[in-house]
Order: sequence, then structure tokens, then C-alpha cells
Amino acid sequence: MLQSEVNQLWDSVQPLCTPGGTVGIIGTHSRRTTLIGAEGTARNHDVVYLDDDAYIGGAEFSSVRDWYKLETVIVADYRGPHQHIPPHVSVIDTACVPWEEWGHVIADYRWWDGKNIVSHWDKHNHPPVNSFPDGGAVCISNDFFEVYPELWYKRHSIGFIYYGPTPHQGDPSRVPYEQQLHNIQTLLDRGCTTVMFCNSDEALQLVPTGWAHRVARHFVKQGHSPDTFWFITGCLTGEAEYATICEQGGEPEYLNPLTWHRFEHCVRIDCTGVSSIPHMRHSNTDFEPGELEYPLDDESQHILDYEYVQVPKKHKFLCFSRMPRWQRIQLLAWLEHNDYLNSGLMSFDLTQGNRPGNNAENAQEIEHLTQHINHMYNYDLEHCEADQREAITEFRLNCAHYTIDSFMNIGGRLPLTLNRTVERDNPVQICLEDRSYHENSRFSIVCETLFYRGDYRSQHDYYMNNLQTLPGIFISEKLYKPLSYCHPFVLFSRPGTLQALRDRGYHTFGYMIDEHYDDIEDDARRFGAVCTQIQRLITMSDEQFAEYQPKIADTVHHNRNVLMDFSQGNTLLAVTDTSRIHGN
Repeated sequence: MLQSEVNQLWDSVQPLCTPGGTVGIIGTHSRRTTLIGAEGTARNHDVVYLDDDAYIGGAEFSSVRDWYKLETVIVADYRGPHQHIPPHVSVIDTACVPWEEWGHVIADYRWWDGKNIVSHWDKHNHPPVNSFPDGGAVCISNDFFEVYPELWYKRHSIGFIYYGPTPHQGDPSRVPYEQQLHNIQTLLDRGCTTVMFCNSDEALQLVPTGWAHRVARHFVKQGHSPDTFWFITGCLTGEAEYATICEQGGEPEYLNPLTWHRFEHCVRIDCTGVSSIPHMRHSNTDFEPGELEYPLDDESQHILDYEYVQVPKKHKFLCFSRMPRWQRIQLLAWLEHNDYLNSGLMSFDLTQGNRPGNNAENAQEIEHLTQHINHMYNYDLEHCEADQREAITEFRLNCAHYTIDSFMNIGGRLPLTLNRTVERDNPVQICLEDRSYHENSRFSIVCETLFYRGDYRSQHDYYMNNLQTLPGIFISEKLYKPLSYCHPFVLFSRPGTLQALRDRGYHTFGYMIDEHYDDIEDDARRFGAVCTQIQRLITMSDEQFAEYQPKIADTVHHNRNVLMDFSQGNTLLAVTDTSRIHGN
């Protein structure tokens, strides 16, 4: 490659990079790779190399340090699909390798043909979408103003755009980078002084958060205030988690995470069917929550009137599981290994999809699970990168040795089905037909969405079906089910989740079990500590359990009443200080 060709390549790459941004290089230790890297450094870019060797003008890529900083990757020489490529970068392939050889793992993938950059979005296994300005953000904006009504008067200067994983609403990993910039510029041109990237139904997912961070960086570098850009998330500790990963990389915080108790809000609206938005639109004034009444629908009124019944329970535990996250796989293996599975009510399906799987599909997934575990245990740790070695070692700590045997034993019984049907594929609603499960069992095992720590994508890739998120506190509808149905519970989640509930006003069950598991940072130790408490509750005699039931009744009635207390509207669900938005 001639120097003139390298110059032309960088001229083409410039629109995808912010001034002084970080660019990654993939390639062998060749003159071609060195020329590309040296020219990037000469143009005031930080250049990092995603392969083992360090080159002139740059440093070796660090998954933690450079994860959010990286904007663009240039493939100098083809080395095969690369595990270190963050999902929010644009990949410029100068080797022009067929798309299929990358395994469809890169969204914004382009060729440089020697003169121009050619987009390959048409070869993506998921076609690009762009629902802006309509779509899911409208619903999120309604919910936002219910929880943060003090910003209602600013509604015309706040722009909402969906930045979550749902394709038909505008998943940013399926929207070209230039189009993302155009969408945000459209909001700014409309007079919006605050832009809300919306992904409130999830924790801080690495893909949409990475894209939003990159887009916000572009506009801040152009002179916009960082206070302009906010990321709505269901992660209750989003501000701290985002700040930590930015600090690790020496990266400014271009986004401001904004959160509330999202799924409590969903349950409350589901129970009442009432939204404050029509009132706010009609009055066109500052909103006063006390002005509204929240009548319960018939099913929710039954829940509010329900009394905990102090009798022996037919089943020892209840556990709803839909998506087979790794912590749920390990829980099922532990229950089977200890011969507890038949003593309770559990739903579990090892397949993924928009419908319940069948036994043949589960048998196939058990085979994949077995292959995956064996691969992780037979991996040669002496000949892999340090980050990879650390992640695989951690996986081995979080994979019980009896997992494969347990699934071989129960394979013929999968899927385990409770309230999930084809018509009710994601049974998150609070409804009467689920109450009997709670009435007839001692306690709920709540296996939340997040359990394992992970700061960047490749740490998650070793766990089957694990969400790629930052490790903050995220409370989903799974925990609000026992709160709604007057049921005690133990919790598999990130440390501090029980404390977050207590801070919200709920009571937990420390008088009956040891809840210090909520303080344990180490995932393997926390998992074992929760299992110890499950074992204690399962093996407790009916007479022993009956001694706790009066106290249980007080606790679960209190929790249900906190959940159903609408005297202050939904404003108690707010977490983030929004005072900086008032000045925009």
C-alpha cells in the first residue's frame, strides 16, 4: 500500500471519527499495518492495536481501558472474526473479506475498495431499520413525565429517541452511524436542548450504551454541553456504573444516565390502567400528583384485598424462569443435584424464542450446553490473552461440576411450564391466574436478569444466554411478582439489590433467613450463600415454618401496600436528580 493510498483511506475514514478519537487496527506486523497506524497517529488520533503486538505510533488494545473510547476499527490484514471489536464501532475492511467470514458479528461493516468506503448494511443478517421519529420513544416519554412531572413544562425542549434492543423500534445496532447522527441533529434542529436516549426496560446494555456514548461524544466535541445528552435506563445504579467504566478508560462522561424504578412503575400502571398523561395534556400546567385518583381494576383490587393465609404449603418453593440466563441454568442444576426440584413449582425452558420450546429443542440445547461447558474446561489457558484467561477462569468458578449430569437427568422433562403459553409468551402481568402458585408455595426463588459481574462484552460471551450489560442493580417484574402476591422470597441478583428495595420502603426477610448474601461481591460465593438459604427454607418442617408465618404475613402485607400506595402518584419512583435539565 502506497502512502498516497493510506492518505486517501484516512480521508474516507474521517467522517466516522471525532477529532482526536480512538481508532483500532487489526493486522499482522506488516508495512501495510504500520503505515495505516502511523498516519492515524499523525492525524492526532489515538491508535490502538487489537492484536498481540504493539506497533509504531500506538499501543495494544485493552478491553477495559479502550472499550468505550474505540470508534472505528480498520482491518489492515484479515485475521478472522475478532473478539475484541466492540459492537458500537464502524469496521473499515481494507482486505475486503466476504461478510460471511466475519460470522455476522459486526453491524456497521464496510469495505474500502482502494478509493471509497462501501457500506455493507445490505449484507447484515438483520436489515437496518430506522423508525425515528416515531416508535417506542413516545411510550417512554409518557412514562418519563409520570415519574418526573416537574419537567412537564420543558416537554417541548426534550427530545426522545429509542436506543434499545427491539428491532422494530430502532435498535441502534441496526441504524448506520451517519443516520444516528442525523436523527440527533434533527432533534436539535427542532429546538430540543435535552436529548433522551431511551432504553428504560433494560439495564445499562453495552451495545446501545456504547452507541449513545459515541454519538453524544460527536456532538459534545462540536460544542454541545454534556448536560444535553441523557440515557434512560432501568439500572438503578446507572450513574455510578457508567462513571466507573468511563473512569477506567480515561473517557469523559458524555452521557447522563437517568433512571427510576421502572418495573414498579409498569406494575402500578398495569394494576390501575390509569395514566396521568391525559390529565397533564389537558391541563397544560405543572403537574400535581395529588390531584389524581388511581382506581384499581377488578383483578388488582383482589390483590389489594388479599390476605396471606397462614397454613402449611403444598409446595416448598416457586420459581418463574423464561429466558435461560446462566444463573438460572446453574440454579436448576443445583436443585436437581440436591433432589429439590420435585418439591417445588418451577418453569424453565433452555430454548430461546418467542414461544415455549419443546422437548426435542431442549434436548438439542442440552447438547450445546454440554459442548460449551466441556470447551470452557478444556481450554488451554496458557496460550490465550490475559483478559480471556481471566474470563474463562471466572466462568469455571461459576459453573458447578454437576451441571451436565443434572441436565442429562432432567432432559426428558424439559421444558418445565407453569404460566407460560403460546398466547402468554412473556407472562409479566400481575393477574389472578398466577395467584394460586403463590398461595400454594412457601416462598419464591427470584432469579433476576442480572447476576454476574461484567464490565465489557467479552466477559459476558463465555456465559450462555447472558445479557451484555454493565453490572449495576436492575429490578425487573420478576421481583415485583412476590411483592404483589404477598409472598416471601430469596433473591439471585447483583449485590445491593435487597438494600435498594429497603431504601424504596419495602421490607425483606432477615428475621427468617440470612440475607447477608446481598453484601457479597464475589459471584460464586453469593450464589452459594443464596443456595444455602433456599436449602434452609426447603428443609424446614411445616411446624418450623409456621412459627415464622405471623411475621411473614406482616411483611408481605406491608410490601403489597407500599406497591399499591398511589397517594403520591408515581413520583416516589424517581431516582435521578434532574436539576441540570431545568437550565437547558
